[in-house]
Amino acid sequence: MTLVETRFKAIAFTHLLRRLAIHSALCGKGSTKSCNITRAIYDSLLLGFLAREKLGALSLYRAPYVRSGFKELKCFTLGACEELKIVHRDVVYSKTKA
Repeated sequence: MTLVETRFKAIAFTHLLRRLAIHSALCGKGSTKSCNITRAIYDSLLLGFLAREKLGALSLYRAPYVRSGFKELKCFTLGACEELKIVHRDVVYSKTKA
């Protein structure tokens, strides 16, 4: 959320801060689950700010749309393909099973 620029960024950040406040209060009451959630939210925000400092902001509306089918998804997520070639303009990606 801290890396990606969208039109809902202000709303999403407010929602996250509200959840952080609620779980911090519950953590103060003794809920260990809320303490873990509070720590996870805090760490993710810190990591997001550090990554944004190094990478810069990413605009969701400038991301390219690359159409892919089930075959490509299965190949790249599970590694279950023999040969796959994806051609996008002049860049050719080829993955073969070793």
